[in-house]
Amino acid sequence: MHEIFRQLSRWAEVWPLLLPLSVYLVYRVKEKSITPLIIYVIITLPVSLLASIMALYHYKMPDYLQNNNILMNFQSFARTVLFGWYILKLRQVRQYPFTKFLFYSYIVLVPVNFIFFETPLFSSVRLYSAESIILFILCITFFLNSILDEEENITLRHPAFLICTGISIYEAFSFLANLFLYPLFYTNPDFAVLTLKIAAYSFILLCILMSIAIYQSKKQAADPIH
Repeated sequence: MHEIFRQLSRWAEVWPLLLPLSVYLVYRVKEKSITPLIIYVIITLPVSLLASIMALYHYKMPDYLQNNNILMNFQSFARTVLFGWYILKLRQVRQYPFTKFLFYSYIVLVPVNFIFFETPLFSSVRLYSAESIILFILCITFFLNSILDEEENITLRHPAFLICTGISIYEAFSFLANLFLYPLFYTNPDFAVLTLKIAAYSFILLCILMSIAIYQSKKQAADPIH
């Protein structure tokens, strides 16, 4: 049993993505609102699998496959763009011009950063920080306006609430892990490893909530009153 949990922990960036994908395929969810989420899962699953293989079997890889930072940077960019796209489609968020300005500024500035300032072959703290800050702002905008919204009843089972909750929790732990990862490895390696594990567990939670949200979107479409 211990070995099973160890393997699940090692591959925690891969198998959780199968949960929302399975719900989508089994229940044949066709709601357009979840399109960004499905694209995220389909794109990220093979990338995460390759990145995990390169990390776990680092010393068995040829030299040109020993660095998975470019894949990790791509995943960060994909999360920001696709989760951001999902949140910007929500009525509670799209009414504010600053959210679109923030989102499109990010899309423009990421290539500028990697062309003039950083190389994608190294883990980019700037990119991870921008991801967390932008998604945090979008999620907080959604939560605040959901409280004030008199037209739509946002319950705890609402797909958008589940997604934004999962994103907020994941980004909170991911932001701390990525921002202080290298200093922690130098000062307290054990705590650094623990921080990464917590971030991985929060990703599992995100995928679970995403799965529930995808199912709820189908259920909500069939019964709009609830």
